[in-house]
Amino acid sequence: MASFERYFANQITQPDFGPNSATTIHTSDASNTVQSDIIIGLLLSNSGSVTATASAYIQSGSTDIYLVKDISLPVGNSTELVQGKIVLNDGDSLKVICSVGQVDAWLSCLDSAAA
Repeated sequence: MASFERYFANQITQPDFGPNSATTIHTSDASNTVQSDIIIGLLLSNSGSVTATASAYIQSGSTDIYLVKDISLPVGNSTELVQGKIVLNDGDSLKVICSVGQVDAWLSCLDSAAA
């Protein structure tokens, strides 16, 4: 049965182990081929003390599909990245990386939705 869920990560910064290491916010675990997770909202906010530069993308297998790349977020600002709905199939992951500064991410999702 589908359920509304929220996922978040706070204080996302550039990791010590390299600028290409993103934070996974959610990985779809839809249980079969007729179910998917549906993203209904994604908010990024600058929680640091300098202008942040961040990207958000969906990793599907070995392919990265960017929702936004290198967006600049002034101190104290936020941006809503999803205007419609985005479907995640089993194993797809939503990831956020911050190359400068610090951001928080909030994801609203309908888990295990079926047609």
